[in-house]
Amino acid sequence: MLYITGDIHGNPMRFNTKNMAARGYALLTSKEMQLMKAKHLLTALLASSVFLFPVTADALTLNPHEQEVAALWSDKHQNCFTLDDQGKRIVFVNHYGKFYLIDSKGNHPVSFRANGRADFFSVKKITTDNPSKNFWIVYGVDGVRGLDGGLWIFGQQPDGTFVTYVTPETFDNLGYERHAGNHKVHWHVKDNKIIVIANREYMPEGAYYGYQRRSYVDFQAELFWDESANWFGIQRTI
Repeated sequence: MLYITGDIHGNPMRFNTKNMAARGYALLTSKEMQLMKAKHLLTALLASSVFLFPVTADALTLNPHEQEVAALWSDKHQNCFTLDDQGKRIVFVNHYGKFYLIDSKGNHPVSFRANGRADFFSVKKITTDNPSKNFWIVYGVDGVRGLDGGLWIFGQQPDGTFVTYVTPETFDNLGYERHAGNHKVHWHVKDNKIIVIANREYMPEGAYYGYQRRSYVDFQAELFWDESANWFGIQRTI
């Protein structure tokens, strides 16, 4: 994940607040901040019981340390290869902003475009025990500030078929406002769950420089593996 507080050369970014809306920033007063946080708290309480599938006892164990696979830049055609759950070669391709997977048979079972203008796709892998599996997490990074360009999780079913378990719409269904254009997303594995956190940036009233930006946790969700459904469940926690 990129966390950038200046321009591409590391210098502080200076903006005119009158033009901030055109640049995609949210200019919020203290009262508006309080109202927004209250709204998101209510949404989280209402959505916290929403699941992709019913919850069952976990058998599969997510290993907490993800593995970096590749960073594929969107302004060119790039690819990298790795091995699937069955030890067969697969290829990840970024073709000028479109990501797709080529499986061992030459098919494209997974493909998507990033939200907005993603500068690159970060591809990471989570391995599991009981049974041994791989989940690939692809995150689109949009712009110099490293904003949310979409998050996808895919893997293989027992028959070898690739499926996409999680898409940006998965989080939309829980009230995540990704189209606001001012979120940074990061994730980690904890207590056998994938924790996805979105921080929303804003410029405080009277702020002028880019380094004066502030952020708060606008959305958080937990992804867990449902063994009986052979799929991920999800619940919103913030």
